[in-house]
Amino acid sequence: MDVDVLLDKDLDVRLDSLREKPFLADKEATELRSELQLLEKQSVLSYECAEYVNEAFNSFLMHALAFNSFLMHVSLLHAVMASDFSILQFRFLERLLVVHGY
Repeated sequence: MDVDVLLDKDLDVRLDSLREKPFLADKEATELRSELQLLEKQSVLSYECAEYVNEAFNSFLMHALAFNSFLMHVSLLHAVMASDFSILQFRFLERLLVVHGY
């Protein structure tokens, strides 16, 4: 009879453990849902930040290209102003080459 009593106590412990598992699983599922929602929010924020960075970079590139073009025009103008003569019209090219040589 002592063996039956021990078996009944083991059985009660096992049953209690099994009864508790659905509650633990539900609690864990709730925690996982919360964590998933947090990660989804972070993903959305990360995507929005990436869009802003991309937009800023494209804007920077456009300004850099415009500034580069401006510098090229300034350096060309400087070269023309620094030279002894600049050829504005090709009809004077032949006379220019005859006088100054090539």
